[in-house]
Amino acid sequence: MADINNIFRYGKVSYEFRRLFSNKDRIYIFYCDKGALSLIVCEKMSRLGYRCKTVVGGFEAYKGNCVIN
Repeated sequence: MADINNIFRYGKVSYEFRRLFSNKDRIYIFYCDKGALSLIVCEKMSRLGYRCKTVVGGFEAYKGNCVIN
């Protein structure tokens, strides 16, 4: 997600967000360079009722088995 502020527009979840993440039964996995931005996105989505995980340490640290809630 290019800009996490686009999750919300005018106090509501944006249409684009709902279109991309329409299924709350799926588990969404987020990662970024170092892990900080993906953690923020995952926390926001969790508060909205989504099941998601983030890669600890980001893409640089990923070794294939370090995914957490």
